[in-house]
Amino acid sequence: MTDVVLTLPIQEGDEARLFVTYLQDYMHALETDATLMSPDSEAPFLMVHSNPSAAGEIKVITFQETHLASEFSVGWDRARSLLA
Repeated sequence: MTDVVLTLPIQEGDEARLFVTYLQDYMHALETDATLMSPDSEAPFLMVHSNPSAAGEIKVITFQETHLASEFSVGWDRARSLLA
């Protein structure tokens, strides 16, 4: 199985708070799916790492499923666009 990795720069302040809320909501929405996947999965369906940067943080999110990475990315872009 191939990992799908998203690398997202997250600015401090409103964007960082929104990211935490979005990530929690996304994980909650997939709670049932994640439970069903876990017996057959080689790794967690989602892993998040944070790396500090000058403007905030770089979030590195690794997915086991391509469609989940795509859904997350599209949803995050939509949520982030509401900040502007």
